[in-house]
This record gives sequence, C-alpha cells and structure tokens, in this order.
Amino acid sequence: MRIAKKTLWKLLLDVCMLSLLVLMYQKRVISMRFHETGGLVLFALFLLHNALNWKWVKAVSVKVFQCGLPLRSSVCWLIDALLFLAMAATVVTGLLMAKTLPTAMQGAYLVKPWHYFAAASALILTGIHLGLHGKYLHSVLLSKLPLPKQATTVLGSACLALVFIFGAYSLSVSHFSSWLSGPFQANVVFSESHQQPPAEHPGELEHIGGGKHEGPGKGRGQGLGMGKNAQGGALQQPSVQNVLLTAATYVSITAVFAFLTVVLEKVLLLLHRLNSPQQD
Repeated sequence: MRIAKKTLWKLLLDVCMLSLLVLMYQKRVISMRFHETGGLVLFALFLLHNALNWKWVKAVSVKVFQCGLPLRSSVCWLIDALLFLAMAATVVTGLLMAKTLPTAMQGAYLVKPWHYFAAASALILTGIHLGLHGKYLHSVLLSKLPLPKQATTVLGSACLALVFIFGAYSLSVSHFSSWLSGPFQANVVFSESHQQPPAEHPGELEHIGGGKHEGPGKGRGQGLGMGKNAQGGALQQPSVQNVLLTAATYVSITAVFAFLTVVLEKVLLLLHRLNSPQQD
C-alpha cells in the first residue's frame, strides 16, 4: 500500500525538521553561521508544519478549555503549545546572542542559560510529540515495509532497543541536566557589572553537546568541539563524521523521550481499563 502524496510531503518536512533540529545542538559542527541561520529556517519549517495541520490546531484550540474534549487531544495540544514557546524562546535568545547576524545586544550573555534551557526543553518536547504520534508513524512507516508483520515487529523492536541504549548513554555523558537547571543556578546568573561571563564551570554550555568527558566539549577535548584539542592543536574543521555523530546523538536522545512517552501512555491506558467498572 502506497503512502498518500500529502502524507509523504508531511513526512519529508518532518524529517527535514528533525535533521536540522539535532544539528543545532552542536553549534560549530558545521559553522556558527549555519547554526544561527539554520535555527531561523528550522523555526520557519516548524510554523509551516503547524500551518499544514491548522484545521486540527484550530478545532482543538477552540475546545481545549471546554469539557468533553478527549484527554489525549488536550495533552497533544499542550505539548505542541509548549514546543512552540520553547522554539520561539530559543530563536529570540539566540538572536540576542548572535555572532554572525546583526541582532546581537550588549549584555546578551545574561540570556545564555535560558537559551540552553529552551533548546533542551524543545528536544524533550519533540520526543514527547513523536511518542504521542507513535501509532501514526508506525502505520505510515513500518507497516509499509515489504516484510512479514512478525519480521517488521522484530526489526523495529531491535532498532528501537539500540537507539534507546545509545540515547540513554548520550544523556548520561552530556550536560543535558545542566542545560535544564542552568537558569536556576546562582553561578550561571551573571551580574550587569561584568562584561563577560565567569570562567567555565561544571555544566557550562558554551557548546550545546558538550560532554562530561573529553569529547564534544568546549574545545578542551578531541571530539566535536571546535576549539583547540587536548594537545593544543588547531581548530577542527567540519566533517561528515562529526555531523553524523551529532545527528545520531540527539536523534537518539529524542527517541528516549519518545519511547518513554509511548510506554507511559500504554501504562496509563492499562490502568484505566483495569479501574474501569466491568460490564455484565
């Protein structure tokens, strides 16, 4: 069974959005200009995505504060609304700190922790959004593979397990928790009397994607950082390897939250059925 043309275009748009999104989490994996202009393009694609689904957005928005709307629809609407706010906040704070665009403002480092907080929140919310649409993605992707149903199930489960393990590992070696807690920590709130932020501290987010080990850190390791390496070498140049590693890292982190959302939804549905009164 072939995928409808409109559905195919939507899927291509979603793939483009996700691909661009995950590359935003290592700002020098290609270049700073790509990071800043890519962020604007990503937000434009996000708005286009919502415009293509405007009928649903409008219908649910009218009823979201009324009784009778299915809980799942309300949750989907809330996640989408929070995702829009997170995306918008990331774009606005990014423009204030821009290095290659004429939008930077003096003292913009004050919003840096909020930039990382909004970006990390957007990644989590994207994962939850994908998890809430898991059945739809399964129906238009895995179910269309020219394989027996059992083989498709085994293949999908194996891939999901590998992605989840890699995503959990990526979460454990990154400063993801620091991105979320940064705005609420006293040592990342800079006073107006300082023209520059203080020295790097644990959880510093100069590079979204900075790890806790020598690797994708703030130029101190030998991984995705674009600063000097541990031996004091020259700046690293963008490479296909770094692009693919960054994409794989943050796609897997997104998949972790999508998987947890699917599991939570199944558990809640099971509990609802168990607690529902039995019909004679």
